[in-house]
Amino acid sequence: MSNGAYRLMELNQAWEFVEDAPAYDPIRIGAKNYPATEFSSTGVTTVATTAFLVCGKDTPDVLVNSVLDCMFKPEVRRLAGIHSPEQAAHWKGLAWHPAAKAFFNIYRSSNAN
Repeated sequence: MSNGAYRLMELNQAWEFVEDAPAYDPIRIGAKNYPATEFSSTGVTTVATTAFLVCGKDTPDVLVNSVLDCMFKPEVRRLAGIHSPEQAAHWKGLAWHPAAKAFFNIYRSSNAN
């Protein structure tokens, strides 16, 4: 996001997602979450999810892996307040992209929390 290649979409009715799917929480993301980006003083209203990334099944593996690698770096997790990869790996009922499935397999061992 810091280089302008991506942007967060405002979801003004974020609370509606919470009513339909309890896995979502309304959240306001701002500069404190992503200090290298330029957010307005009010931030962006969106939803926090249970740590899954949505993409098309034809998304290149390298893109999925790059995003997941970046997303689950300890410093990014700390700043963004997202779940650990161990937690994300155990969510059920998701249509995992093949690259994401492979990424999370290392976190699905019987010893993972």
